[in-house]
Amino acid sequence: QLMKVYSGSEIRNVAIVGLPHEMIGEAVVAAFEPLVPDQAIVDKLKEYARDVMSPYMQPREYFAFDSLPKTASGKIDYAQLKVLCQEMSVICRQPSA
Repeated sequence: QLMKVYSGSEIRNVAIVGLPHEMIGEAVVAAFEPLVPDQAIVDKLKEYARDVMSPYMQPREYFAFDSLPKTASGKIDYAQLKVLCQEMSVICRQPSA
């Protein structure tokens, strides 16, 4: 939903991937290409997600990229994006309780 609906003058692309999560199985995260670096974009995305998405569908983390990884055909490379997000993720590094 976030990918389809939220596109504005501040963001070039948005992609959603699932990352492994110990308690819930998989956590939704969002990756995006901001046109201008600005922390307020993350706040706007979070607010937008809260307004239009069920809680379980809302991304738990947001990652800004200068450019999302692309395949040879120019489409978003979700496998590579998932690896990059996993490296940056806080939720993937939380120690077991």
